[in-house]
Amino acid sequence: MKSLDRSRLEMGLWLVVIGAGLFLPTNSALAQANKGRPPGKAASLPATAGAVRQLDARASKLQDSFVRETKTLASEYEQVGQFERAKVLYEALLKLDEKDAWVKDKVDQLTEQMFAAIEFEVSVDVSKGWAQTGAFAISKRAARIETTGGYQLSLATEVSPDGLQKQDASTGLIDGMPLGAVVGMLLVDGKPTKPFLVGRNHEWTPEKSGLLLIKVNAPAGHRSTGQLKLKLSGFGRVNPR
Repeated sequence: MKSLDRSRLEMGLWLVVIGAGLFLPTNSALAQANKGRPPGKAASLPATAGAVRQLDARASKLQDSFVRETKTLASEYEQVGQFERAKVLYEALLKLDEKDAWVKDKVDQLTEQMFAAIEFEVSVDVSKGWAQTGAFAISKRAARIETTGGYQLSLATEVSPDGLQKQDASTGLIDGMPLGAVVGMLLVDGKPTKPFLVGRNHEWTPEKSGLLLIKVNAPAGHRSTGQLKLKLSGFGRVNPR
């Protein structure tokens, strides 16, 4: 990935150069910059409006060249199956023009291709608590969980007149999430992160890498039965079943 990091740096430098060419300082900004300068050391003002227009034209030409070359390189990455590298390049173009519908579509297409290239299914027994999936979320890589199937939710928990209190950790319920919903959690360096709602579909980009655990949001001691099917996209795979 070192070459990819280097390309990101190079693109960042290009964007800085382009931005500097497009946003020229105003006279008031130059006057502010001149404060405190010794006499005779004032910053130079643009010679004429015509000179500024010429610089703007050069900046626009530079941007057009950058866009053209970037699209060509991204397309070549696609042709050799390097979808992640291609996506990085298209996302750089979106920084120049967030409204470019064609580039947005390419980013979406590549995301789907990346998911399809790294996709597998697992089953989860709902009678257990947190279950390992054999999936490993990778930092900064988009991931998707799709859930199918159903199960029989059966409670065998003594409940007081106040009902189940979700904020009580002993109940096994996760506050703020529907009873019986599929929920997930990552184990990062052996430590659990904050659980998140999966439901039928959940797509996100993890900040940190970690093992994916899944369970249903039911109180401790529940006697639910059945299995859920999970289609996992964008994850690494460990201990495949």
